[in-house]
Order: sequence, then structure tokens, then C-alpha cells
Amino acid sequence: MSYASRLAACNGTRAAPFCADFGIRMLDVADGDEKSLRALAALGNVAPDLLFANAFVKSGPLQWTLHGEALDRTVLRRTRLAICPACALADIKAKPKLMPQVAIYGRATWLLDVVRRCPVHRIPVAYAEQAHGVKLLHDVAQHAKLLVPRLHKLAETPAKKPGPLQDYVLRRLAGVKGSALLDPMRVASVVRLCETAGAVALFPDLDIKQLSEDQREAAGTVGYEALASGHASFRSLLAGLKGTVHHRSRLDGPTAVFGKLYWLLSRTSEDPDLAPVRDIMREFVLENFAIESGQSVLGKPLDRRRLHSLQTLARQTSMHPKVLRRHLRAAGLVTDRQMEMSDHNVLFDADAALAVAAPLAGALSAAETMEHLNAPRSQMAVLIEHGFVRPRHRAAGAGGQDRYAASDLDAFLAKLSVKFLPARASRKFRNIPDTAKQCCRSAAEVVRLILDGRLETGKSSDVRGYLGVLVDPDQAARALRGAAIDALPLREAARSIGISDPALGALIKQGHVVTLIVPNPVNKRPQRLVPADEVARFRGQYVSLWRLAKEHKVHIAAMKAMLDRVGVAPAFEGVFARLYRTADLAGKAIGDRRRAPSPTDKRQGKTPKLSRRRKGG
Repeated sequence: MSYASRLAACNGTRAAPFCADFGIRMLDVADGDEKSLRALAALGNVAPDLLFANAFVKSGPLQWTLHGEALDRTVLRRTRLAICPACALADIKAKPKLMPQVAIYGRATWLLDVVRRCPVHRIPVAYAEQAHGVKLLHDVAQHAKLLVPRLHKLAETPAKKPGPLQDYVLRRLAGVKGSALLDPMRVASVVRLCETAGAVALFPDLDIKQLSEDQREAAGTVGYEALASGHASFRSLLAGLKGTVHHRSRLDGPTAVFGKLYWLLSRTSEDPDLAPVRDIMREFVLENFAIESGQSVLGKPLDRRRLHSLQTLARQTSMHPKVLRRHLRAAGLVTDRQMEMSDHNVLFDADAALAVAAPLAGALSAAETMEHLNAPRSQMAVLIEHGFVRPRHRAAGAGGQDRYAASDLDAFLAKLSVKFLPARASRKFRNIPDTAKQCCRSAAEVVRLILDGRLETGKSSDVRGYLGVLVDPDQAARALRGAAIDALPLREAARSIGISDPALGALIKQGHVVTLIVPNPVNKRPQRLVPADEVARFRGQYVSLWRLAKEHKVHIAAMKAMLDRVGVAPAFEGVFARLYRTADLAGKAIGDRRRAPSPTDKRQGKTPKLSRRRKGG
């Protein structure tokens, strides 16, 4: 594509229209299409092999091949082309008779994103910032033309040795191997892995996409040095990342420590390129983190838990971590140094720890209690909140979990079956949660009726425990029905006050009108009502413009003009209605229905007449 661009520039045009004039697509030239390259070679009267030598041949979606190496879009510069200023000046000096943009020819290495410094002159490559866009896509000469005025200044940039990751990629393209761990991978996988590992080590708080060119080069150097040497050096990097977490800081899982590196290896679990590195990290994670059995670690589930932390063991056994810490230290599983660490960072052998903790767990945990009662989590929370089920050992306030005695749970189930009656076909029995839902009440109210002996119960033939206790919803509804409430629906309340439905809604939202929610007597669903005394209170304190106009038998606009004339302002704003305080109206002459004098009347000295209502109007 560099040759096509220079050939077009030599003829005074851009690459895309130049190629199109001869039936060649510039995109096909950039993708290394053999037919297009041969046509281009014939056009310039050069050997096709010279173009094939450094052509990026498209080998798949967003993938090209150069010198036998597959290169993904992530490691190539396809739109933002780079040029070495020193190389460009050398080209111009070598061909003084050509225009500068024609003399400068592109190097294949300039299209590699990892090449940030010229391997010959060791200065940073330069970008033509104004060359973005479809018109100049792949047009090397036009990019170079924009840089020509600044080449001498750019070439004065201090030289610096390129990073080892760049050197490795260039050696790979030259057919030279250099790392047993990285060589089997595709170049794109190597670059992404090294830069991610280095970025996590150097810039853990920054997104990789936000890194500058120098930061990415530094990240690639650190990552390459850790991965190129193999298994041991990569484990050292992982250990260093884990060591940066303070021993008192919370350490839940590998993502909290390794960040984007762990995310990369996890998201690419189907990529065979990263399988060796993934296996190294997975083994390190299993040796240094308390991973639960069955949990997937980098694409592979853990068949058996290897390590426990104080926190995970306390959660599993429903015991307080401090109690576990003391017992495990006596058993020799927790060292003196670990006693200073947080509960999440104290790790020990899972099987040995369970052997110590099992005798301490004499009561049932919360999960075991739900299983014993056959009560779902939501119902268990209701039973505990209202005191129907009480823990035998309380530890929630100290960081542990409450534990329950099986005998207490059995006694509670027995109380629910005291007033047991066989279910009759004429009565439709349902379990407690469904009955409470049908009655629009809490399950605690239904349980209270059963314990007070006000509700008969039946027993399911195929469901045990709490969910197997059946009651008659109709009987429960009659027992739960309370006294009638003196309240009005929202629409009736709005009509009584003399405002619209949206206006009442705005008053309720702003807190000027108090409402209550009660079960609807028909469908037993919650409904919002306005108490009658609240309506009376509001009507006594406020009056709407519509009601004032109706009471004084004047047009609503005339009433508004009267109120404005005597200086009475609305009591609220943003409620879609004009409401006035009755206290503000006291003593105001709002009954005077004379219209306000207009400017014309004042000039002519006329006296406004009393307004007359039309007959029937």
C-alpha cells in the first residue's frame, strides 16, 4: 500500500482514486490481495515479488498474515499510520529529485502497534494527527506529506533503546524464537498478555486504554520480562502482585489482586494460545486463595476445596471467626504471624480445619434451619423478625451467624398443628405464604392467628414442614378483616377538595396531604386512601380557585383577578391547581366583582361598571 500511495502521489493524486481509475481497490491492496498486487506491479512496471515480500495478507476477520505470523487488528495500525522522522529524512536525502512524500516509503514494521520506536534510530515514531478519515485511509504518502514540515524537529527527539517486547515481536517476524512460553502464542496474544500483566503491576488504578504510549511501552517491558523467562518468573510476578495487598486488607478473590490480568485470562478461556499461562495462574490461585468447591477458576471448576480462610470457614460452619481463630491456633493450623492478619487472609488446609470446626457446630445454621423447617428464605426472615423462631446461640452482632436448635424448630411446627382438622373437599386449603398473599397480609399475621387458636389448620400429604401447614384463605380473610376505615379514594378526595386528580397527586407527593394504604375490601389489594379528617383539615385550611369562583358566582378568571388585586398569592407551586390559604382570605374584599380599570379607562377617566352575568350563563 505504500507503493500504491507513492505512485499516486507521483501522479498528483491520492491513492484511492488513483487505484480506482485502473480498476484496483485500495482496500484490496492493503489486504494483500494477490490479483490486486499483480495489477499494481504491472502498473508500476515492477516485479510482483517485491510487493508480496512485505504485504499484509488478510487471513480472516480482522486478521492478517505477515512473514507467516498471524496478526490481529489489536496489534496493527490500520488508520493511524506511523512514520520514523529519521528514516523519512534519510529517504528524502537519498532521492532529492522526488517530492518528499514520494521519496518516503513505508516500512512494514511501522504498521505494528507495538513498534513505538524506530528499531534503527531509536526515536519515537510520529503520527499525522490530521490524516484521520476515510479519504486518507492506508495512504502513506498523504500521511507523510503532513509530517514533512516537522520532520527535522521530530528527528531531534532523544534516542532511547526500544523495549524488549518490541524487539521480541520483530525477531518473531524475522523467524527467530526467544521464549519457550511465548513462542507458541500468536503475536497478538503475546502483546496483549505482556502489556496487561505489566499494566496491572505498574498502573493498577488506570484503565489500559487510558495509558500513554510511554506507559504502554513500560508496561510491555515489565510484562515481557516476567513472562519470557517462563514458569518461575511469571509466578514471581503473581506473588509480587499478591504481596502488594496489605495483610490487614480484605482479600476475597484473585480478581481483587490481579485485576485486568485475571479478567483477560478468564475471558479467553477458549483461546489455546494462553492455555500455558492460564494453567500457571490457576495453580497459583488454588495455592493462595480460598476457592469454594464447584467454583470455576479460569474456565475449570474446582472439584474439591483446598484452602479455607477464617471468613469462609466461619460462613460455612456458622461460627464466629474469633472463636475459630483461637481453636485453629491451638490445633497448630494458624501461626502467630497469621494472628495479625485479617480473617480473609488467614489461609489453612480445608480438610484439617473442618475436622477442628465440626465439633464446635452443634446447632443448625440459617441455611440448615430453612431446610429443617422447609421454609424459603423470605418466610424464614418473617418468622425470625416476629419472634416465632428464636436462635439458641446469638452471634450476628459479633460478626458471626445465629444458630438454631432443632428441638425449638420442631416445637414451633407442633404449635402450628394444634388445631388440626382434616381438609374437606368443600374448603380450599392453601399454605401460609399463599394465604397471606391472597389476603394481602403478612405471613406473620396468619401464623399469629394459628398460634392464637383462631384459625384451623390442615396438613399437606406431599409437602412437609412449614410449607405443609394448610389453612382456609376465606377463614383467614374473615379473621384478618379489620374495622371499616373512614377514608376516601383519591378521586373522591380530589372532588371534595375541588381540584383535579393530578393536582391531588402533586399535593401528596409534596407531603401536603397525608394518605394511608389499606387492603381493598373487594380485591384485597393495597390501595391508597385519604382519611376523611385529612380532607376536612385541608378544606378548612385551603380553598381552590374553582371553589371560590363557584361560591361567589363569578368567572374563574375574574376571581383570579380579584385575588391578585388584593395581593393573595397561591399557597403552593407546581401542584397543577391554584389553592389559597383561608387565613389569607380573611378580611379581603374578594366579593367586589368590579373589574379592574384598564389603561384606556384611566386615560379617558371612565369608571368601571359592575360586571353582569348573562342570563343562563
